[in-house]
Amino acid sequence: MGQWRIGIVGAGAVARMCHLPVLLSMDNVQVAWLADINNPSAAALARAFGVPHLTLPASPDDLPDCDVVLLAIPVRHRMPYYEALARRGIAVFAEKPLAVSREEHAQIVSLFAPHRLACGYMRRLYANSRLLRRAVREQWFGPLQRLRIREGTRGTRTGVDATHYDDVRAAGGGVLLSLGCHTIDLVLYLTLADSFQVHNRHIDWDDTLDRRVEAGIHLHGVGGHPEAMCEVEYCVSWLDDQENTIELEFPNVTLSAGLTPDATVTIRPHGPESEPVEEFQPGRGATTTYQAFFLEWDHFLRGVDKGEASLVAASTAQNTAALIDAVYGRGADTV
Repeated sequence: MGQWRIGIVGAGAVARMCHLPVLLSMDNVQVAWLADINNPSAAALARAFGVPHLTLPASPDDLPDCDVVLLAIPVRHRMPYYEALARRGIAVFAEKPLAVSREEHAQIVSLFAPHRLACGYMRRLYANSRLLRRAVREQWFGPLQRLRIREGTRGTRTGVDATHYDDVRAAGGGVLLSLGCHTIDLVLYLTLADSFQVHNRHIDWDDTLDRRVEAGIHLHGVGGHPEAMCEVEYCVSWLDDQENTIELEFPNVTLSAGLTPDATVTIRPHGPESEPVEEFQPGRGATTTYQAFFLEWDHFLRGVDKGEASLVAASTAQNTAALIDAVYGRGADTV
């Protein structure tokens, strides 16, 4: 396709800071319109970026025609849009997470051909993620034995752009669903695991919102090898500062990296503390947030054009939704 017409529903921080700058930098994309339930906010953002503003219609069926719609609104408010856009044959790029549960995720995925529905798990496209995935799949250092991942910080809510995070009716969950979905997806992407078992969990609740979540998880089929297993130590938090790192432990070395796209990968041999620690830069992939957003859009649009599911196809994240459910304790512990 020569020029993609992209409609945007949502005028919050992720649209303003990430999607709009990236989409406007792409030669084959035209932002056809931008709308939000907060009409003044959408109008101001549209003016700032020089794109057409649309007053959000009462029904998603009345949205103007386009090739793809970006849904960057709270997850609880999206279902009418998924249903209407699927009926109209319009492809959808949804900000993460796609849905609030495994069952809802599967329901939404069933509405679209796999290549026409994406979910923004952009960390799959980081250069360091791609390197770590290869190390696991190709067993550069032997089989993966243990993975530790911790993300979060002690936070205060500003009430700017993120008020829905404190509203379970809009966000669908707390820190695990809003932030932790990224690291849950990353664990499954890096390890290529085909099944899991959650064997312990601890959740700090603030009324109906989870603020800190720890879990122990057994992964099976690691690296694409049916017999391979590894243990995962998982933590995501809005209550205290975390290391914001991922560690992959092999028989003789541990690989580690930060959770940002520019993080180098460190290799630490097991043994005396005097053993050298080496760093190396990953190869191909995103090393900035904007590159990651560009690549996920590029992958998705190429997939829509060719009729092929992309790396960010929502159908590839069904186990992500299932594992989130399991960690919450509201789904099967074993999948």
